[in-house]
Amino acid sequence: MNAETIKSHHIVMSMTPSSDCRFFASWLQKVAEAGEFLSQAMGMSQFANLIRSMHMFAPPDIQAAAVEVLCALRTDKEWPFHTSNDGCAMAVGLDQADNCQFGVEVAILIQLGFFTLLDGRYHMSVPETVTPELVQAALLKVASTQVDDTGAQPQCLLHSMPEAEAEAKAMNLRNAA
Repeated sequence: MNAETIKSHHIVMSMTPSSDCRFFASWLQKVAEAGEFLSQAMGMSQFANLIRSMHMFAPPDIQAAAVEVLCALRTDKEWPFHTSNDGCAMAVGLDQADNCQFGVEVAILIQLGFFTLLDGRYHMSVPETVTPELVQAALLKVASTQVDDTGAQPQCLLHSMPEAEAEAKAMNLRNAA
């Protein structure tokens, strides 16, 4: 993958700048349910083989990815505690070699409705329902992006943009909040 390609697949993720613990608790509870269904699917040989064919170093851990996103969206490097709104949006690169696992996990979360495309960014949302069938379908959809032996290409499913555009969009969202 050339340097230009790596810089062209970024997404913007956002959440409301206000602290709403009930929303976050509901969101995390649904992610936990989806994570349990994903673990169950990994116990099935069809899905275990699928993960191996995607060249992932480990099965997707959508719970860890969700916590990572939630923490990243709320982190302010200068003021680690009691931030106001400096972390409500971020640009995320999807196709760097070290970010492939995370890209797959985020794509699964998006396919399940934990992020909704809104004005060119993926905004946190709580899906009405999460079922084993929906989780399996999301995993199959993300796996379907594999081309040859390169592993999954989740950026093919998502509204991505060049790095500079994603960074500018995230900054505009943070400044508007």
